[in-house]
Order: sequence, then structure tokens, then C-alpha cells
Amino acid sequence: MVKDCENKLNLPEPLVQKILYGKSIIVKERFSYERALLVDSYGDFLAFVFLRGEPHGTKIIPELDIGWYLREGG
Repeated sequence: MVKDCENKLNLPEPLVQKILYGKSIIVKERFSYERALLVDSYGDFLAFVFLRGEPHGTKIIPELDIGWYLREGG
């Protein structure tokens, strides 16, 4: 899935940890797409995210991540 998707997002580790705990974050960058895959530095899938434009950047909202089953799904 990661190989075929063009909309991939790679963030610094502290921001990735917030998303994996189900928190939304705001970054200064702008993106031209609304949905993306969050991947780590090795290219492994971490989460599905929704991107919403904000006045000074983009809000990244986690939709489903690999830690979900530990918090709620399991």
C-alpha cells in the first residue's frame, strides 16, 4: 500500500508519537492533498491521516493508526 500511494507524510519522531496517541497536530507546511499515509523513516506504514488547511499551516488529524487496537480496538 505504501509503495502505491503518492500522498505520504514523513514527520519528526516527537510529532509522530502524538499522532500515534490519537492527538491532532498543526505543522507550518501546506499540502495539496486532503488524505495521506503517515510513514516512518524506513517507509513503514504508521497511520491514515486527514489534512485540513489552517490559517498558518496544516492540521494533521489521525483517522486510524497502528496503536488504535491497543487503545480501543483490542
